[in-house]
Amino acid sequence: MTAGFDASAYRIFVLDDNFSMVRLVSTALQKSGFKVSTAASGEEGLDLIRRNGLPHLALVDIHMPYGMNGFDFCDAVLNFSDVPIIMLTAVDEDETIIQTIDQYAEDYITKPFNPGELVARVRRVLRRRRRWFCALGCLTPLICLVGLLVFSLILVPTPVDLLILGVDARPGERYLTRTDSIMLLNVSPAKLRVTLLSIPRDVFINVPDYGEQRINTINVLGEQQGEGKGPALINAGIQESFGINIEHYIRLDFGGFVALVDAVGGVDIDVPKLIIDYEYPTPDGGVMTVRFEPGRQHMDGERALQYARTRHQDDEYHRAGRQQQVIDALVKKLANPLHVTTWPRVWRAIQAHTDTDLSTWDMLRIAPGLLLGWPGREQRVLQREDLIGMKAGYWVPNYEQLLPWIKERFD
Repeated sequence: MTAGFDASAYRIFVLDDNFSMVRLVSTALQKSGFKVSTAASGEEGLDLIRRNGLPHLALVDIHMPYGMNGFDFCDAVLNFSDVPIIMLTAVDEDETIIQTIDQYAEDYITKPFNPGELVARVRRVLRRRRRWFCALGCLTPLICLVGLLVFSLILVPTPVDLLILGVDARPGERYLTRTDSIMLLNVSPAKLRVTLLSIPRDVFINVPDYGEQRINTINVLGEQQGEGKGPALINAGIQESFGINIEHYIRLDFGGFVALVDAVGGVDIDVPKLIIDYEYPTPDGGVMTVRFEPGRQHMDGERALQYARTRHQDDEYHRAGRQQQVIDALVKKLANPLHVTTWPRVWRAIQAHTDTDLSTWDMLRIAPGLLLGWPGREQRVLQREDLIGMKAGYWVPNYEQLLPWIKERFD
């Protein structure tokens, strides 16, 4: 292992249709400590990135037997990210090499090659990228923080209520699916006040024209009316049930969640107890076992997703609390001056993996109050004592108990 370089912190993506080549490259990288994912076509590769988040580096073959070639794949990826790319190909023509390095790649390796040399080149590109970010980070945090403070003092934005939705989408489903996470966020910049409220997915609320509906199914009802109408129907239900006028929404799938966490370099979570879930769902419809030991630990996007989704050991209320833990860790990472250089990656992840009606200006307007007010935030998960059991066997909010608290904190 190279001194000062932790390969286990990096995820490498390999795109090649040759199975023997993929096995050779993967073995060399994994023996050196890297995490590796692979795809045999450009289309499969893009789908994998959308579901699992951006890798730290991609190794890409140029020629593919069908579908998009390596250049097409690079065009698509570089359109929404700055992932460093190394071309790994049998093509050794000078014109192709020059075009590739000029337009797409950090490096170019021709087949056949020495696996040790490949690993060394991967390390070199990653170290160079890391040094660039560290150098940029010396000045950027100060400029960004001063800008945020000046913006907040000169032009104090009005309070805003946001709906945050995590959807239980499988590949190809888009947003015609249930919501796995429902959060309401209020940012009041003038008071530097932030409030986060989670509503467990099994709670029923009133929905115009539909009556009482389980909150995690409302997105499906809206999408059945027309693509993109899910958040509007949830907003209508929130307005009718709680009197909150939601101004904006953010909707992301599992790939978006993974991409956001990976964009900040992972998050640190203090796991309060041993968690073992023998029935954690896999993307192909099966189940697997996930285990979390108690104590503070660093999680990448995929691991954080497992932590936020697991529920079979306890219940929906504890799961909503874990989701808030991850959101807390993510915002703290963004607010830390040492991590300001991750903001461009976060912005690209938002653009590539989320559905939102927030404009760039909206985000700039909300960000100062959110980041500066987050340390003193108030967060709550609706618990069983906040609900009333109905004879039909479902639970609804205890509005008489909840509405005074909500009206004080949401606009």
